[in-house]
Amino acid sequence: MSNQAADQDSVLAKIKKCLKLSKSSNANEAQVALRQAHALMKKHNLSMNDVELSEIVTAQVNADTKTKVPDWTAELIRVIAVLLECEVMFNRFIGGNKKMIINFVGAKENTEIAVYTFTVLYRALKKQRKDFIAEQAAQKRLSPANKVRIGDAFCQGWVIAVREKIKDLIQQKKTPEEQAFADRVQSYVHQKTKSVTMKPTSRSKQGLAKYAQEGFRDGSNVDLHIGVHSKGKKQALLTQVNK
Repeated sequence: MSNQAADQDSVLAKIKKCLKLSKSSNANEAQVALRQAHALMKKHNLSMNDVELSEIVTAQVNADTKTKVPDWTAELIRVIAVLLECEVMFNRFIGGNKKMIINFVGAKENTEIAVYTFTVLYRALKKQRKDFIAEQAAQKRLSPANKVRIGDAFCQGWVIAVREKIKDLIQQKKTPEEQAFADRVQSYVHQKTKSVTMKPTSRSKQGLAKYAQEGFRDGSNVDLHIGVHSKGKKQALLTQVNK
């Protein structure tokens, strides 16, 4: 981070602190804090929009694919984004490997947890997918195409199981302040890119259901819960993958 960016972050932090104090029940304190916030914004040529946008953070993780993100990967991303109240953007990395990059967009703590959670679950699922295909290939001869189909069906079931497990963890109702922030994040993402629609995983095709059931069974062993601190905010998402 450059010195100029660090200085602006410091100024924005001071402005946000003043704006928070401006909501004080002490009328005099609130008035002084609001004046200070406006003075800082004027001095540094910042608007309220700048302050609001500074709360939106993007955290990136490699999607490990150079082409289209597989349906089961997209669904895993969607599940994590919904749980951690993030929006998602994709872009292709400009570099040697040119792999797809997943961008989780939202509150800083949520995007960081989203990246961590995706990394842990994606790594575990890829390993279980590889092991499952090897087990099936040891029982009967499989063409490369059938290995992909069987592996994808397994992953589909795995992700559905995780999706079912997090239903009770998803915040059903937001406060007006939380909803306003969510709307700003969504607007920010829409301005940056075309809307990305990630539909829930559909049922497996005929003949592959038994492989999806195997995936669902293994996915049911994933343990997810959100740590909460005294103010009720998400602090950490702990994941444990057992088999």
